[in-house]
Formats: sequence, C-alpha cells, structure tokens
Amino acid sequence: MKSTPILFKPEAIPLVMSGAKPVTRRVINPQPKGWKPVVEADGITWSWCQHGDMDYSKRIRCPYGRSGDKLWVKESWRGWLAGPFPCIEYRHGGDEYGANLPRPGYNADHPAFCSKPKWRGPLFMPKWASRITLEIINVSAERLQDISEKDCEYELGVKPNSLGNAAYGTFRDLWDQINAKRGYPFSDNVWVWRIEIKRINEQW
Repeated sequence: MKSTPILFKPEAIPLVMSGAKPVTRRVINPQPKGWKPVVEADGITWSWCQHGDMDYSKRIRCPYGRSGDKLWVKESWRGWLAGPFPCIEYRHGGDEYGANLPRPGYNADHPAFCSKPKWRGPLFMPKWASRITLEIINVSAERLQDISEKDCEYELGVKPNSLGNAAYGTFRDLWDQINAKRGYPFSDNVWVWRIEIKRINEQW
C-alpha cells in the first residue's frame, strides 16, 4: 500500500478534516496529448490515444496512487516543549491552531523541538509530524471543465445544492486564484486527476 504526501491550501484543511471536501483535483503533469484516457489493469496507469488512431502508447501514472492507497497531509507546523514532553502545533489558516502529541516514530532530536520554536512551512513537514491521513477512494482522469455541479460543491466544501447554479462559477474562480498563475487557467480545460478521498483515524 502506497503512502504519499499531499498539500492543500490552508483554508481547505478544516474542510478535509471534517469530510466536507471529499474530492480534490490535481493537474496532470505533463499534460497528455490525445483523448479518451483508458485506465490499465493496475488501476494507477492511464493511457491516452495519441492521434485518433487507437495508439494508446502514451502512459502516465497517477503520482498520488490508486484506490486503497493513503495520503498524508502536509501543513504549517512547529514543535514545542511542554515541560519534558515534545508536542506539535499546527496552523491551518487564520488564527486557528491545534496541538497534538507527536506520532510514534517522531524524531525527538528534530530542531523543531526547542524553547523558541518557529513556524515551519508545509514543504518541510516530515511524515511523522502529520496529523491527517486520507484514504483514496477512487482516481480518474478527466478534463477540468467536465466537472459537475455536485463535484463543484464537493471541491468547495459546501452543503449539496446550497449554491445552486453558482457552484460552477465559484469553483472556476477559485481554481483560477490557485492555478492561473501556474499556467493552468480554467479556460485551458486541462487534464486533471480527480481524487476521491476520506479521512481515516489510524491507530498510533
């Protein structure tokens, strides 16, 4: 079983934790050329027909895994000392904080555990410091603009039918805020991985 790190915007982390956001889309890199993706028997490799001639020789593996694999969420964090006990503090947007005892396997000698801890970015979070584990329910490849109104609400973490016809436009605007400067505007209708997720409570 594969276990892979994944990043979310800070404001999305509470939604992921609560289960309000059960779907995430990630740009396929490199972008495939062709149409009609077909998943192979391993459930993780996708092939694209290159020129309409049924040549499915171009294969791309989903880097996040497949159904049943796990994702561990990276977020802003810092270590601190509560008496003799090292603890981890998390910041997931605004002024909201959470403090948890470190997971088994943590590195007590990590420089984060000091008397004057500094916040560390998500990219520098080791696996043992992560508090959120997700299970992949399903992975598929699709065009970005093929997203349904229901999936727009899932992506936004709002209640079903709460936005009505506005869900599509709201998701489009949010996508552009995050991805347009990266070269993947909504208007380009890029290929994305659609990943269904659920939070799981592991026994530590």
